[in-house]
Amino acid sequence: PQKVETITDKSHPDYVRWKSEAVIGSRAKRKRTCMTNREWALAQRRGNEASRSFVEANQAGFGGGNN
Repeated sequence: PQKVETITDKSHPDYVRWKSEAVIGSRAKRKRTCMTNREWALAQRRGNEASRSFVEANQAGFGGGNN
């Protein structure tokens, strides 16, 4: 059997992190998500890109010279 090494360096890309979020509509219920640092960084990057493209797409519709 191959020995598996435990990653203890919290900045390592393969270190596994749990994040807990409140569930909308519930005071006590929480949703736990588990991903590696690398996966968290990718999820954050994708979320930022989606937000940026949403804002850019909707900015063209505002202030169309009707002030």
